[in-house]
Amino acid sequence: MESEFHEHEGPVHALTYLPHDGSLISCGQDGQVIRWAPESLEPVVLHHFEDLCKSVAVSPTELLIAAAVQNDIYLFDLGSSSDSGKRETEPMRIPGHQNSVDSFAFSPDGRVLASASDDRTIRVWNVADGSLRHVIYAHQSKIESIAFSPDGKTIVSGDKESQLAFSHVETGRLLCRVDLLDRWRDLDIAPEAPWISELRFSPDGTRILAAIFQTGYIVLNGPPPQP
Repeated sequence: MESEFHEHEGPVHALTYLPHDGSLISCGQDGQVIRWAPESLEPVVLHHFEDLCKSVAVSPTELLIAAAVQNDIYLFDLGSSSDSGKRETEPMRIPGHQNSVDSFAFSPDGRVLASASDDRTIRVWNVADGSLRHVIYAHQSKIESIAFSPDGKTIVSGDKESQLAFSHVETGRLLCRVDLLDRWRDLDIAPEAPWISELRFSPDGTRILAAIFQTGYIVLNGPPPQP
């Protein structure tokens, strides 16, 4: 069955869901972060920012939502919402990036948030208080995607120039880089826009799926052994 629902006033930039009840969370050009009820898809506006909201993610505990608004990250505590689904307190603002935040991911235990930005840095945050743990300089171009390994020890990130980077969560140390352009040349692939738009680990952590913008995807081994 297909459904259409309309509440955003402009393009929708990101969509995710809460597995425990099937609610959808969306954000868009209009700055709204909306929770859509399961089945009925009744919208509840969690927050309306003054600027566009580019990305949204749900923590594994399903009590927190992270939203990216230009250079800043905002955390919503869904556990403190009222029965109607509207927040009773303002979201926690986490500033620090010098340019637009394009992607972020929660660690498997929900205690750490990693963000990737056009400022070419990865920042690792403590979710409890929004404090900064590390700034990781792993890329020379804009970072488009980021993911945690299932064991929570490694961050993989991908940029606009087809570079993958593996970083150690605990220390913030860069472990290694992988140039996917070399892999694509071996496969006789020449993408016009070869940036890494999405990254996902397999459940056992032994494989990484890297989506290439408007081209396809490639499967790699990883992450590298930890020191």
